Amino acid sequence: MLAGRYLRAKRQHGGVALISVISVVAIALAVMALVITMSVMNGFRETLLSRILGVNGHVFIDTRGMPNAEVERLRALALETPGALSATAIITAQALATSDLNAAGVAVRGIARADLERLTLIMENTSPGALADFEGVEAPTILVGDRLAASLGVREGMAISIISPQAASTPFGLAPRRKPFLIGGLFGVGMVEFDSLFVYMPIEQARILFNRGEGSDEIEIRIQHPDRTHAFMMDLRSRIGPNAYVIDWQVKSQGLADALVVERNVMRLILMILVAIAALNIVTGLIMLVKNKSRDIAILRTMGATRGAVQRVFFMASASLGVIGLDRARARRRLLHLHSADPGLYFKRGGLRYFPGDGLFAQLTAGESGVGRGGAGVVLHRAGDVRFNACYGMVGRAARSGGGAAL
Repeated sequence: MLAGRYLRAKRQHGGVALISVISVVAIALAVMALVITMSVMNGFRETLLSRILGVNGHVFIDTRGMPNAEVERLRALALETPGALSATAIITAQALATSDLNAAGVAVRGIARADLERLTLIMENTSPGALADFEGVEAPTILVGDRLAASLGVREGMAISIISPQAASTPFGLAPRRKPFLIGGLFGVGMVEFDSLFVYMPIEQARILFNRGEGSDEIEIRIQHPDRTHAFMMDLRSRIGPNAYVIDWQVKSQGLADALVVERNVMRLILMILVAIAALNIVTGLIMLVKNKSRDIAILRTMGATRGAVQRVFFMASASLGVIGLDRARARRRLLHLHSADPGLYFKRGGLRYFPGDGLFAQLTAGESGVGRGGAGVVLHRAGDVRFNACYGMVGRAARSGGGAAL
């Protein structure tokens, strides 16, 4: 109650009340900026990784040149490793796709139909029945990215030719392998790198087209925790032996992994800056309040208030400013999330749309749960440390004042 009266002073010490208002606004803006930034960056990271890891595996074993029996043995050992969800033998190769209108380089992934059906991200973004004839070597269909199909000028049900760089011996010399395929379906995962490049083909046909015999190029393993691949790889190497070449998705996507590390470090720097902004405003107001209330402190000490009781009054005053600012920031964050979650609601001023209506911003802010509240709590905790260290000495000296100081 006493802390509230000090903050609401309107006459002689009205400047303290004004600084309190400014402090609340500064904290609200700092926490709101922190929550929004962390939500978008965390949502971006989750969205990016979910799409990349939804198409590619997490850990890979190189099996080029190995017989099929050895590939199956390694695959069984990979499935026995704790944390493994699936292990798929695949063929990855570069090829040229041609149509009557255009040609484009493609990345062909030979995979069994049962394994492809377990790729949730692909199955959720393709047409029903796309895998009806996705098997065998007689007349199999293939799955093509929607952007790749658009660049070739084809659609579902039309044919394209896949040209392999591995040459075949003919009576007239070496000639590239070429075979037409019907497009059984199109997929679009929302990443240009995949939608404009990937072609899924039955592994039996890929072995023939790219001259792989009965083997495969690699075993693609998916694990429960993609962020903890190092421990899994150590366990896997102890099972399959040191001669096998094992890598994870971070090595295959080194640039992406480095970018995510930089993003996290920058977020820590932003957090430190926001802590300083939030804390310094409260520290300024608290210093002025202690200075203005030195007589009141002396009177309280004369009346029998302990030094700790006087200190708690001022710390409660500063903490209340932080709590009020946090509540204001959360209210505005919920309003922003409402406008970003509904594609029909967005801020528009002067013809500029701050949030697109395609729902992308809402997907990026999907990682807000828990992150925003935790980040805001860290701000208030760190700001409290700064307030305590900066004002402990001043409040303590004022609390040691005797009754003579009040006179």
